[in-house]
Amino acid sequence: MYRGMIPRVEICYCSPAFFSLDARSDWQRGLHMETKGSTIVVLKKLIQKTKPDQEQALVQSLSPPARIIYESAMASGWVPMEKESEIILAGARLFFPQNPEKLYDMSKLIAKHSFQGLYKAFLRIPSLPFVLKALAVLWRTFYKKGDASHQSLGPGQGVIRVRNFPELTPEQREEVRGFIAGILELLQVKNPRVEVDVSVPDAWGWRYYTA
Repeated sequence: MYRGMIPRVEICYCSPAFFSLDARSDWQRGLHMETKGSTIVVLKKLIQKTKPDQEQALVQSLSPPARIIYESAMASGWVPMEKESEIILAGARLFFPQNPEKLYDMSKLIAKHSFQGLYKAFLRIPSLPFVLKALAVLWRTFYKKGDASHQSLGPGQGVIRVRNFPELTPEQREEVRGFIAGILELLQVKNPRVEVDVSVPDAWGWRYYTA
């Protein structure tokens, strides 16, 4: 190297999808989609407030990438969906260890705290029809892709559908199911029922019953 020349170093930031066929398949199926880190932030606050002595055990149970995300997630930042799901499931095992619907109940709890804090303004008009329609718009607050819509199916029931979204694992669909139920309970709906709806082949759906 000649004196006075500055060596050039190039850094390549490569997606994990480039390293294995399995990872590349995951990427194509949408398992490397991103979601807002707000659910992780809310979960972390819940743990630190109610179960601080168990937080370290939860962190150690996570995969190394998920552990980093748990420690550094910001409410307004984006995180990989599959790692967010891993973290929320770990929280569900901590808060609802014996409950077969632990992920549903965990997501419901996170939704309640989210919309009493970070997203409180969303419920400024506490009207059930207004909020249910707005839920479809809210999808893009939490996800970069997907076109959500709301359809009333008669008194006390309706469905929220999402199109143009590559993939949702069963765990992620359960998260959304619990999140919707949590919002309904905030609106004073007693014992709302929310089910995964598979009646439309090209859309992810959740049907709810409020009466």
